[in-house]
Amino acid sequence: MLIEGSIATNKTEMSVDEYVKLINSGVSSNDILVLVNNSTAKSSFIEQVLEKINVPYIENIRIHSFFGLIYNTVIENWHLLENKISFGSTTILPNMTGLEVSQFMLKDIMRDIKFEGYNSKKSLLQQLFRRY
Repeated sequence: MLIEGSIATNKTEMSVDEYVKLINSGVSSNDILVLVNNSTAKSSFIEQVLEKINVPYIENIRIHSFFGLIYNTVIENWHLLENKISFGSTTILPNMTGLEVSQFMLKDIMRDIKFEGYNSKKSLLQQLFRRY
């Protein structure tokens, strides 16, 4: 199923309702893949799903951002990919180039630090990313 539309067309609500309908009817969450634009949309989607489901438990929620899907697929299948690489040595390096990961790390670093001269930590984050 592909739901496409402009802003304020209730795409997320429609997607959540369809997802919940499938889960409540007995479809395994492992058999459903949901792609969202970013980690904020992912968190919102999961929150809404957990508020609406009527099953006692849910396993392996497969809701990813586009970047997250690729990254997690590579990590989960690294043993297969590694065997296909016929030259050099292979290792998985930490990926800190994604904006979502960088923003998470900066927020975590700045959590307990008092900053002066800025209106807020959010203001500082925006300036850092603008300069980045």
